[in-house]
Amino acid sequence: MTGIPEPGVLSIRVDTLSQPPPVRNDRTPVWDLVIADMRERKEFGWRKYKTYLQAFNGRDALVDAYQEALDLCVYLRQEIEQRSAGPACRRFSFLRRLFGRNLQV
Repeated sequence: MTGIPEPGVLSIRVDTLSQPPPVRNDRTPVWDLVIADMRERKEFGWRKYKTYLQAFNGRDALVDAYQEALDLCVYLRQEIEQRSAGPACRRFSFLRRLFGRNLQV
């Protein structure tokens, strides 16, 4: 391994990332959005499985979480790929400024 990413591979050096502090605004706090999403997801689970997620339910939570994380990676990479095509790529250019040349799409 040379440390040089292959073409089409996303490579980000987070240790060199510097961001300004967040700016307060009048938007809904993300925490509130996430809590609302969690409530909605809880009810979705009830409708689908007729039970809420509980410990000792016969499933391996680590495997479930790992599979969900893999799905998340695929969805994130899909969005990166879609933004790199055509005019949408210009909207994605802010990541290049944040991460420098270490970001490849």
